[in-house]
Amino acid sequence: MVHENLVYLVNNAGVLTVVDLEAGKVLYQRLLDLDVFQAHNEGAARGVGASPTLAGEYVYCLGNNGAAVVIEAGRTFKQVAKNKIESLVMPRHWSQRQERFVANPVFDGRRLYIRGEGHLYAIGPR
Repeated sequence: MVHENLVYLVNNAGVLTVVDLEAGKVLYQRLLDLDVFQAHNEGAARGVGASPTLAGEYVYCLGNNGAAVVIEAGRTFKQVAKNKIESLVMPRHWSQRQERFVANPVFDGRRLYIRGEGHLYAIGPR
């Protein structure tokens, strides 16, 4: 994602890299706090599959396990929020597990839409 001459990249391990587009210089890299068991989860639930998304002055980074880190857009790292959707796929079934999230979040007005493998979430004011 590019915003105000800065490129925001998140790799599948959850490392955020911010690059100054004009200078071609890395401003910072940070392992996002998306999951304390990030390296130990089942393969598909580990890491990040979605691209960073901009809404207003904030960048949203969503992990495959439903955790989201929100940072201020800019040249320095400033985390402003962390949330997690804890939803089970096939509850009360032998293969019950945490729902996975690999689609990019979408903003429409003041509402955020997140698609998991089993549910579509709309987050925002009523």
